[in-house]
Amino acid sequence: MSELINNREYRRELLKEVIKELHRGKSVAEVKEKFKDVIDGITSTELSAIEQELINEGLDVKEVQRLCDVRHW
Repeated sequence: MSELINNREYRRELLKEVIKELHRGKSVAEVKEKFKDVIDGITSTELSAIEQELINEGLDVKEVQRLCDVRHW
């Protein structure tokens, strides 16, 4: 069970990093492979929690929503 929790935390931090890289100006093409690796198996609940963490860390709500819009991935 702890392995699952650790994996979830790792994926969460990695996804946050991908979103931050986009925010800093990297293109989707530059982060696409990393994103594919981390997004597999993530739930909408987890994604919402990550979005909220990024907002709490100071990213603008609209920017987070734009960066997390997986339709353009």
